[in-house]
Amino acid sequence: MSWVQIPSLAPFFYMDAVRYSNQSYGEVVVVNVTVDKIGPCKHRLNIEVPVEDIKKEYESIVGEFVKHAEISGFRKGKVPRKMVESRFKDEIIEEMHKRLISSSYQESIKKHNLRPVHTPKIDNVKFDLNAPLTYTAELEVEPSIALKDYDGIKIKVKKVSVGDDEKDQYVESLRDAHATLENIEDRELLIGDYAIIDYKLQDEEGQEIEKGTSKLIFLDKNQGFLSGVIEKMEGMSIGDSRTMDMTLPDTYYKKEFAGKNVTIDMTLHEIKQKLLPEVDDNFARNLGKFDNINELMAEIEKVLLEQKKSQQRADGKQQISDYLIDKHSFDLPESVVANETDHVMREFAQSQQKTENIDAKKLQKEARQEAEKRVKVAYILADIAEKERIKVDKREIDVQIARMAASFNINAEHLKSQLIENGGIYGLQERILQDKVLDFLFDKAKVTEK
Repeated sequence: MSWVQIPSLAPFFYMDAVRYSNQSYGEVVVVNVTVDKIGPCKHRLNIEVPVEDIKKEYESIVGEFVKHAEISGFRKGKVPRKMVESRFKDEIIEEMHKRLISSSYQESIKKHNLRPVHTPKIDNVKFDLNAPLTYTAELEVEPSIALKDYDGIKIKVKKVSVGDDEKDQYVESLRDAHATLENIEDRELLIGDYAIIDYKLQDEEGQEIEKGTSKLIFLDKNQGFLSGVIEKMEGMSIGDSRTMDMTLPDTYYKKEFAGKNVTIDMTLHEIKQKLLPEVDDNFARNLGKFDNINELMAEIEKVLLEQKKSQQRADGKQQISDYLIDKHSFDLPESVVANETDHVMREFAQSQQKTENIDAKKLQKEARQEAEKRVKVAYILADIAEKERIKVDKREIDVQIARMAASFNINAEHLKSQLIENGGIYGLQERILQDKVLDFLFDKAKVTEK
């Protein structure tokens, strides 16, 4: 399901990171906090810290500075207070400013049960040692969701079975993977053969563009711009040379020759034919872990059945995701949607096929719609996980990292260190959690096979 494939921080895990990473510097009594809603999931906090708390914080910070101050002529911790206050006035005020705003902000969001999705925008700060500290904090927050009933969601999935034709197709793929190429010397080159050639490309002025020796190519008529050349190669004998005209594609890697008419000089050195192994007990034994063909066929059926069951479950989980999106209506934080829209656009660009023949505005609209779905279902699944006490433990993360490392052929510990360093570990943990919640919902769903 593409909506869970979010290599950047998944929305609600990112919000947890923001929520719990802000440093708090102690208790501050907030005498007055008002909350103005200024947009979807967007609030402005009007915060005031009383004078007595400001003075208390001032005394605490000055005491710390006195304890650690080092000034020539005085031992550490023995510098007179007045001298410390004078020498480090700016630093003391800066530290007070930081601590008071941090702690009062934390107190305010806790008091009003707000869960920010990013650090706040602090503005309108009025600060004086002999007057209350006042400021505003603009922030986006997680949406408030009234969860609909998710117990026993009705879904329809395809009935799982493996046909003989599917098993035969799998066997053919194994045969092809273990095929050998044998030399052919008693006939001409045919479509479907492999050929070893020397070749040289020249433009219309005779300038050499590219050449190669002992190049192995497969004669397939469906090879794009080479199709015409392939057809003209048919009938060549070993030792034959031919000169043919062709047009290079617009995507040719040497841009100055892209789309140009060229000639190709070619000499055929060898003809090879793919030889597929016979499907028998020897074939099964050569695969390494089977004694006979019957054992191989049983394993193939098992593998195909597991693949289909996995796909069946994935289809069901996608239906559950769609159901949750359809049944819940709530505002989404704009910054989270915007970030995810950018991520979807990058996915589109990487796939290329999605961006072909689609104007930019339409593509942006599609990306926005997809991002909204991803963010919405992420919040819903997060709330379900919290309600059902579904969590991800360290072992599950390590197992997934080991799988990823194996697929990339890299060291698992090295990959884990990279993920921790770049923050990708949060996204990985959240994707695992999303999948666990969907598995939980699938197991409780009313499943009908069709």
